Amino acid sequence: MKRLFVGFASLALIVALSAFTPAKTPKKENSQPGSSFSMPDSVKAIVDHSCFMCHNSNARGDAKDKLNFDELSSMKGPQLVANLANMAKMIKNDWMPPRKFLKDHPEMALTAQQKQVLLEWIKAENNKIFSEN
Repeated sequence: MKRLFVGFASLALIVALSAFTPAKTPKKENSQPGSSFSMPDSVKAIVDHSCFMCHNSNARGDAKDKLNFDELSSMKGPQLVANLANMAKMIKNDWMPPRKFLKDHPEMALTAQQKQVLLEWIKAENNKIFSEN
């Protein structure tokens, strides 16, 4: 029942985010050929600094199973939408990076500006997904 509620809450968040106009995206982007998914350099820098250490294919623990940035660019449709919605939720609630992790690595905490950059990118990605369908 909890998963169903989280699923519906995520979908509601996605619909709400898609109602806004897309944020300006820097011209230089990292994208996979044949995919509309793109990660601007400004976003990649934040992800590389504060997220990628735990959320990559070579990481230990379950963080990479919950979100793996190495696989994000190959995701499409509902899977990508769900992952983006979960990222937005984690960022907005200050759940990532986790407080326990930040005790040992305070320099990896997200600033308000970095959170805004990530949330605007998520919103823009969602807008692209919904405009393609």
